[in-house]
Amino acid sequence: MKAKLVWILLGVSLAANLFFVAGALYSFYGGERHGWRSKVDVDDVAERLSLTRAQRDGLQALRDNAAGRPRPSREARAERRAAFLATIAAPEFDRARMQAMMAERMAGFQDRILGRAEALHGYLATLDSEQRAGFLEMAKERGFLRGLFRSQRKERDR
Repeated sequence: MKAKLVWILLGVSLAANLFFVAGALYSFYGGERHGWRSKVDVDDVAERLSLTRAQRDGLQALRDNAAGRPRPSREARAERRAAFLATIAAPEFDRARMQAMMAERMAGFQDRILGRAEALHGYLATLDSEQRAGFLEMAKERGFLRGLFRSQRKERDR
């Protein structure tokens, strides 16, 4: 009976490891098909929407400006993480401190999103109605806007 149990556990362990490896490989390689890691090509968008050279350059400038917006430094993120961990490790949970930390983090995130939305709105005003409709249709695709605003630095780091 013991030998049978060992073989069963070995089989279950092997199956679990295979599923884990398959999932990791799929998310790394297969995720590209779903737009999770895609970088939107400005030239492709320009071609699909029949953009003029000025409109194409405007889209590239929009992308470059969005990618160049400052993000918290690695040190600032490490400090924020340390403060978070210190708060949850404290003997008494300080809800007000946690809310303040979350509000601070969300304010920076909201500022970046609002800036991108405002810039995108301004860019859409340069397109004719057919181009604007086409762009908004592409924007419904999962990962399109994220890929459009993906920073060049992130692409190099991959």
